[in-house]
Parts: sequence; structure tokens; C-alpha cells
Amino acid sequence: MGSLCTHIIRYDDSSNLSPPPKKNRAYSFDQPVHDSTIKQLYSPEHNFIMSPVDPTQRSPKSLLDLCVDSICRNATEYETLPPGLPRQITEKIMRNLQSHSALNETTLSVLSNNLSEIPSLSLAGCRGVNDDFLRSLVPSSQPYKSLEFEDPSSIFQSRQVVPDQAVINVSHLTSLTALSLDGCRNITDKSLTAIGNLRNLLKLDLSQCDQVTDAGISALKTNECLQELSLGWCRGITGVGITEFCGQAERGSRLTILRLARCKITDDAVKSLGKLSMLELLDLSGCVGISGEVLGETLGELLWLRNLDVSYLENILEENSWQGKVDRLKSLELQFSNVGDTELVAFSNLSMLEELTIDSCPVGDWGIAHLANNNVVPNLTSLDLADTDITDLGMACLPKFKKLSKLSLFYCSITSSGLENISDMTNLTSLNLDSREIGDDGIEFLKNLVNLTSLDIFSGRITDVGCQHLSRLVALESLELCGGGVGDRGCAFLAAGLKNLTSLNLSQNEQITNRGAFALVELVNLKGLNLSNTRVNSGALSELQKLVKLESLALYGCISDEMELESSLGWPSLKCLRLNKDGNDEDEGEEESEGERDGESEVESEGIDEGAEEEESDEMVSGEDEQEEEEQEQEQEQEEEEEEEEEEEEEQEQEQEDMMFFGVS
Repeated sequence: MGSLCTHIIRYDDSSNLSPPPKKNRAYSFDQPVHDSTIKQLYSPEHNFIMSPVDPTQRSPKSLLDLCVDSICRNATEYETLPPGLPRQITEKIMRNLQSHSALNETTLSVLSNNLSEIPSLSLAGCRGVNDDFLRSLVPSSQPYKSLEFEDPSSIFQSRQVVPDQAVINVSHLTSLTALSLDGCRNITDKSLTAIGNLRNLLKLDLSQCDQVTDAGISALKTNECLQELSLGWCRGITGVGITEFCGQAERGSRLTILRLARCKITDDAVKSLGKLSMLELLDLSGCVGISGEVLGETLGELLWLRNLDVSYLENILEENSWQGKVDRLKSLELQFSNVGDTELVAFSNLSMLEELTIDSCPVGDWGIAHLANNNVVPNLTSLDLADTDITDLGMACLPKFKKLSKLSLFYCSITSSGLENISDMTNLTSLNLDSREIGDDGIEFLKNLVNLTSLDIFSGRITDVGCQHLSRLVALESLELCGGGVGDRGCAFLAAGLKNLTSLNLSQNEQITNRGAFALVELVNLKGLNLSNTRVNSGALSELQKLVKLESLALYGCISDEMELESSLGWPSLKCLRLNKDGNDEDEGEEESEGERDGESEVESEGIDEGAEEEESDEMVSGEDEQEEEEQEQEQEQEEEEEEEEEEEEEQEQEQEDMMFFGVS
């Protein structure tokens, strides 16, 4: 079986040896790629470029690309490649190995003679990175400019286990200008002492390095060239370390980006930030020990600041001490900060602001109307109003933001009627409308938004009719249409019109069956597909394998036979598969239903027995009352039977219509 899925292992984030029977599972790639499987990662299909429109049409790759594929396919057979390869060729080979998840200790060592040609080396997403993996780097003196150990992709489910020794092993690479250790939770202050040798370092990312402390930050005093430092979620760092860092040589004239999310800093540390006169981006989200008044004073000193994040800081604007000190900001993030209309109307001039995020704040129609009607933010391009108090009334003000391209109304009290207000906002490229109050009639108002590339209507009441409207938005690349009434016909509408889709989420649409999944095969550019909690089962897998670009597939609540599933996998690009034990396969589904019915019967019987015991100790119900109850029960049963018959007739009619629509006899 020539696919990535020959190397899958089950990932379970529970520490229990016996997970619960309905535990959701993900399949991920945490072990290193074995040398013997490298060739299998390069199937014959990779010799061609598939047509994005017609999967039956393909064209051969260029001779250069075919040669690079051949080198990578047979990389484990070489001791090393000859030195002196052109830089473009070496970089192309490296990218090819990474894109096929074929980079391991052996293939990296094969390139050892030519790594000096690569100024930036990324190990992000590489499997099985450890000290041995880095042996190809240690003995050489190649002038790397950038080195990444992070794993930013959510589909891998786990961070690289990079110890201090791995960082020490590369600390001799003095030409490094960028080093990312994001999420490497095993490193300590020893690594920062080693990093002190990298005198040319411009960018350092230590996000989520929990064991780093103030002492480690002190060791960075020799890294005088630093322009960017990320310390987000470093719980061991306090205001003492930040205050010392701000006082180190060259910090005020060089540092432009500082991220301190969730660090335990106080007002004293905030005051020291005023020394960083060249700062352009400051992230203080979740630093709950600081006050709005002191922060306002510091902001007045940071004349070059353009991006500010103070999310999760409740009442950070309460002191109203920011007026006139944030006029130069281009991006302001205030989510979960309890900012309301009163605080917003205090702003009179944010003419440079392009991005505003007030997610989960008590902002309503009044505050939005102030920003729109008074031209407070004339250059706004992105507005996040998720989980705010805006209504259809406030929606009428949104078209006044003439340059708006990204809008989020997630979990707002917006109805279908309110969408008419944004029907002519043709600059929109991204729109989030997560709301139970939006139906097919509201979706029709979106037909003119021809530049939309991303649309999220999670929890909407969208049916196949709405899908027909959406099929006109041909520029869409990402679509989330969850929790509605979409069926197989809706899938066919989407597949017919949205050929540019790379990501599609149709989870929780219980009317979608294998027939709908078959229709989606026309979306040949799909890289991510979510059909969780639909009626799709393992019978659709053979057809879905035609989606050769698919990297992520979610089938929670759909597939029950894992052995059948694993033996059916054949996607050349699939990297992640998510499912749970219980699914929609018919045999197991019937057994489960019978078990559920049996369980319900037992509960009902117990209830009757308990009720009988209680009746023995209470007064007997009169014969007339009993007769009246029996008559009511009979009437109710008759009504339920009539409703069931009507539902069966409707289902039969719908099935006949679907069969005609899909051309099934």
C-alpha cells in the first residue's frame, strides 16, 4: 500500500490504558519515517500534474521536477550527494522531501555536503526529530540563517521532543539569524545559555517553553541584535526577568516585536516596556496583573507601536487613559476584555486602524454605529464582532466600512433579514455567520459577494436550497456548513460550482449519505474534508480516494470498522485521519440501536415497578381518572402513528426525487 497511511499510529491523548469505548481518535505521524518506506511515498501518480478542473486530465512534470523526484525517491541508496550542487537544486530537493514527509535522519545526511547552500532550514512538521537527527548539522559550519524546531500544524497532535542537548548541538552555528523553539517544552535555561553564543540572532521564538525562567532571560544579554522575541505562555517568566531584559544593551534601539502572552508580569514590568522605543508589535494578552492606567502611560512612550494585543485583560480600557495614545495603531485586539459601547465611543480618531477584534465583548449597535457614522476607523479592513451584542439594526451600519474585507459575526443575534445589509459589500473575502437564525433566504443575499474565499455558516439552518445559492460563489476556497439540513443534493450543488474549494466542513448534516460523498469527489482541489456525524460510512472510502490532494479527513461518528478502514486507505497525500469507534456501518449500527432500545425498556420497566410500589402506599386513583388517562394515551398513540406515516411518505418522496436528481434508476 503506497501511501503515508502505511505509517500511521493511533494517538490517544488519554493516559488510560483502556480508553472509553466512544473515545474520539486521531491518526497522526509521531514516529520517524523508516528508510524502507521512502520509496512508497512517491507513487506513480506523482509523475504527473493533475488538472484542477478535470481529474481525468493530467500533464507530465518538467524534466527537472522528475529528476528531483527520482533523487528523493532513491535518497536512502546514496551515501551523500556530490558537493557543489546549485543552491536552487538543493532547496528544491529539501522542499520535495518535506512536502512528501520523507525527511528523516538518513535523507538529511545525504544532503550534508550541500546544506551550506541553504540559508534557512525548517524542521517544522518533521517526524522523529532528536539528537541523532541533528548529527548532519553538528560537524559542519554552514552559514544557516534560520532554524526551526517547531511543529505548527494541528494535524500532528503533538510537539517535537527537543531536549537542551539538541539546542546545544547547534549553538555553534553562529550565522543563525532566526531560531524557533515554539512548543519545545523540554528545554530549560541551559538552552538559553547556549543560545547566548548566537550573537547574530535577530529572531527568537520561545513560546510555550514552560521551563524557561528569569535566569534564562538574563543569559540573552549577549544577543544584542535581537529584533523579535516571543515568550508567550512561558509561565516561569515574571516581571523581574522582563524588567531586566528591557534594560539590556541595545534593546531600546533594536527590538521591534515582543510577545508576552500569559506571562506573570505586573505594572512595574509594563513601565519598563517604555524603554523599547522602537517597538512595533506588543502582545500582552492574558497578562492579568497589569492595569489600564499604567499601560496607557507606557503606550504614550511607544511612538512606533502599530500592533497591540490586550485580549483577556478585563476592563483594560476602564481608566479611559488611552485617548490620543493609540492613534497610530494598525491592529488592536480586545477580545474577552469586557470592552463595551461606553469605551468604544471614547475613541474619536483611529484613522490608521486596519484590524479591530472585539470578540466576546458587550459591544452593541450603539458602539458600532459610533465607529461607522463618525468615520472613526475609515481604513478598517478586518472587523471581528464574534459573540457581541450587535443585532440586525447594527448591521445597517456595516456597509459604511468601505474597505472591509474580513468580517466575523460568529454567535451574534443576526437573522436572515439582517444579511440584506451586507449584500453589496463586494470587498468581503472572509465572512463568518455562525448563527441558528440564518436560513436559506438569508444565504440568497450573499450571491453578490463574488470575492468571498472563506465562508463559515456553522449552526445555520441551511438546506440543499441554500447550497444552490452558495454554488454561485465560485471564488470560495474554504467553506464550513455544519449543523444544518444539507443532504446529498446539496453536496452535488457545491461540487458543481465550487471547484476552487480546498477545505470543506459538512459535519453534523445528518442527511448526507455515501451518495453525497460521491458527489464531492468532483472537488479535486480539496485538502481538508470533514463529514463527521453524517450518514456516510466506510462504503464511501473507495470513491473518496480519488481526492488525491486530500491531507485531512474527519469521519467522527461515521466509521466503525477500523480494520476495514485502515486496509482501504490509499491517499497519496493524506496526513491525518480522525474517527471514533462507533459509526454508521449498518451491522454495528443496528446492534447499537437494539442495545439502546433495550436499555430504554429496562429504564421504563424500573420506573413502572417503582411507581407501583409508591401507588401501594398512596391513595388509589379513581376509576374515572384511570379511564380518562387511557383514552388520552390512545389518542396520543394514534396521533404519533399518523405522524410516523406522514414522515415515511415524505422520506419516500424525497428518496424518489434524489434518485431522479442523481440519475439513479
